[in-house]
Amino acid sequence: MFFATALAYGNDLFYLGINTGYASTDWSMLQTTEGYPVNLSSPIAVRDRGVTGGLEVGYWLNQQFAIQASFAIYPDSRITIGPNSFYWPERDTATTFTSKTYSGALLGQFNVPINRKYAGYASIGIQDIHRHDVLAKTDHVGAIFGAGISANINKRVQLKLNFDYYTGYGKADIYPVKYYVPFIYKVTLGADVFL
Repeated sequence: MFFATALAYGNDLFYLGINTGYASTDWSMLQTTEGYPVNLSSPIAVRDRGVTGGLEVGYWLNQQFAIQASFAIYPDSRITIGPNSFYWPERDTATTFTSKTYSGALLGQFNVPINRKYAGYASIGIQDIHRHDVLAKTDHVGAIFGAGISANINKRVQLKLNFDYYTGYGKADIYPVKYYVPFIYKVTLGADVFL
């Protein structure tokens, strides 16, 4: 994200950014096409992909390393559980609910300038994924890994194309939907403004 040219313009090492893109909360990994009894505890249909958006703030320690904090909102996931499930045994029809997912992250970033305009970067850090729905309101702290390319537009603005992977949580249990915290994949296009 940080370029050698940015240093030439002064000490504008703080930045604010915004991004949007496409993400998956990967609920589909729990989906089953099996019949009874597996469908009593696993989703029979899932919609878990869509538009994501986020904010970030960061500081460049030097030309190669930055620290960054970010917040992101992910697409609502629609999960359908079959009739007479372990979650709602009294219902003889399928039940669909919406799950919301948010994350906050703190990460370190390593920058490799390609030339005065472009750079590649990799990032690693810790994140907290929050899941909120009718079955669970829970958080999971895990790792985040990312990589991307950035382009200097002028001395104050840069664009970024970024891929991130957030580790979630799954439990081999008779109630896997209750304990699942999304594993997130996302691709975003963003802009940072140096302050």
